[in-house]
Amino acid sequence: MSRKKIIKQAEEAVRDERLGSVGMIVAPPEQGLSPMKIPGENQVKRGFESMADVVHEEMRKVNLDPNNLPKDHKEINKFFKDENIPQKILDKFPEEPIEVTKLNSRIASSTGLSENLPIILARGNNHSGIIHMWNNHKDLFCNPEKAIRLLKETLENTNCRIVVGLEKIGKKGKSRCLKRIILHNPSEQVYCIMVYHENSLRLVSWHESDENYGTSKWSLK
Repeated sequence: MSRKKIIKQAEEAVRDERLGSVGMIVAPPEQGLSPMKIPGENQVKRGFESMADVVHEEMRKVNLDPNNLPKDHKEINKFFKDENIPQKILDKFPEEPIEVTKLNSRIASSTGLSENLPIILARGNNHSGIIHMWNNHKDLFCNPEKAIRLLKETLENTNCRIVVGLEKIGKKGKSRCLKRIILHNPSEQVYCIMVYHENSLRLVSWHESDENYGTSKWSLK
């Protein structure tokens, strides 16, 4: 049976509640594979750079030093009563979604998706994109260089571990299976999460990970 067909059957089983949420490691880490190109890298970098000054202002308002933030993102969030991203920060990021790159053949064949599927970074919502990133990783908005470096260490690196996460969402009768793709770079301890949506992959978030990242989240439930 093809990988695509196996994953499709798993999606249907999760949607129909014959399976609970599933995390499948579909490809182990590799070594020596050539990096992929990220044509939209400069656009993403400019977007983060355009937000940085306003983000620094917001950090100082809550008595945080933007150049010396707590390492734990949960500690940073405690300083903000409202987790919603200020509109003046969001407005600095391009209104039109950025096509960062295309899905490479290794990820496509491992996940049952089509090669050359566009990978998109948008303003998004509470579940993906810049809005979701702000809710969870405000520190990256203070340091555009770090944000781009971490993105490149996952999305550019074709040697990453590849994981497919399947989860039922929606109300009874209108439920569907949400498919997440996780790229995990264990050597650099970095991850990147994307979600399949309308014939594209939407970037959800990316950040550093600890050595135990994924130990429980990727197991069958």
